[in-house]
Amino acid sequence: MNSLQYHLSNKNYIIERMESLKGRYNLRILMGYVDIEDSDLAIQGLTKLGIDNDWCLNIIWSHEEGARYIQSYKSVSKKGPQLIVGENQSNDNFQASLDCLTQIKGINTNNAQDLLIKFGSFAEIVKAPTTTTMLIDGIGQTKIKEMLKVFQTPFFPKDNDEQKKDDLEKNKYKKYKKSSNSHENWNMSSNFNKK
Repeated sequence: MNSLQYHLSNKNYIIERMESLKGRYNLRILMGYVDIEDSDLAIQGLTKLGIDNDWCLNIIWSHEEGARYIQSYKSVSKKGPQLIVGENQSNDNFQASLDCLTQIKGINTNNAQDLLIKFGSFAEIVKAPTTTTMLIDGIGQTKIKEMLKVFQTPFFPKDNDEQKKDDLEKNKYKKYKKSSNSHENWNMSSNFNKK
């Protein structure tokens, strides 16, 4: 883990370290800890270094987040590529659920994986009580509020024009129903009078 503040004061350190590890590992990860206010240029510089030297870059904003990344990497280090590349439908569902969950504000890949591992499916996550969800590391009230907001929002919210059209259709149906009932009543009374 490299502090951006340290990187800005010792730019050659990362370059020398990357050179010393070149070709030694299949996967090389640089974790940058954001500990400065204006971090955009420093992150751009690290991104360029990572791309030029074939390194993956993880930017973190807290030590806890960094620890979760390391923990996740360690937990899958002995597993084969089947964990990532799915050959069957269940892996496709897992990846689709992972992609969907990470679109929620504040939910990162580690959070999404932990949720899916704990609950088994996206549907079970949606149904889960908040007290159970809060027991997962990295999931607090703020993230739960964001999840609930997404889960409880309709897919296709009606705008005012659509709502007005629906109201008009309902009113037309009510008027039709009312007029057809009065017409039937008229027919019944006229038939009754004929006898």
